[in-house]
Amino acid sequence: MKFCLLLLLGMLTSLAFAQESQRQTLPNLFPTEPRDIEDTRVTWDDFYQQNGMAQFNVGNEFAGSSIAYYRGGSGHLIYGFNVDILSVGTTPPPIQNFYTPTINQTGMLIPFWFTLKMRLSQNPNNTLSPYLITGAGPTLGMRIKDNSSFVNALSSIDSELGAGGFVGAGVDYLWAGSWAISMDVRYNVIRFANATGLSDAYDGVSFSVGFIRAFGL
Repeated sequence: MKFCLLLLLGMLTSLAFAQESQRQTLPNLFPTEPRDIEDTRVTWDDFYQQNGMAQFNVGNEFAGSSIAYYRGGSGHLIYGFNVDILSVGTTPPPIQNFYTPTINQTGMLIPFWFTLKMRLSQNPNNTLSPYLITGAGPTLGMRIKDNSSFVNALSSIDSELGAGGFVGAGVDYLWAGSWAISMDVRYNVIRFANATGLSDAYDGVSFSVGFIRAFGL
């Protein structure tokens, strides 16, 4: 009986020494104090301090993509700047026949938006963050009259400066750590003095979806 107790005591002592040795070599796997899960959790207050976003945009008369940079402001306000590159339809050549070659044309809108975003949720720990968004700024309209070759494209660019703005609403979803998914619906007003593509006015609803990456977390 004494031999069994001594043998058990020896085994427990050896196990304790082995665990202490592993704790010293692998401190992350064997923490000396319990971890607080809430300390490592990302909140919207931290996420919105500084982030970048890339989106795909589809509207009534255009489609394209955008990139944006945002910084947190006072309260629930977030300030940003984003650039869109949108493709629009162009007027086809008036005559299409065997003797008249088809000329490929391209029309683009490039708005430069100064953006204001307002969070609607009061709880920074929710995974969903609804918001209102608005923006305005100059818009560059470009029309490439002949993109059959690079040289022809460069020599056939017509550009015009217009202006525009938008209002909308959307929601951000905190996906993983410093990443979030963003979706919003906007009403856009973009105007030019002369036609860019098929029109001199691009007003209507658009839908945007993309990813946000927070910096400094």
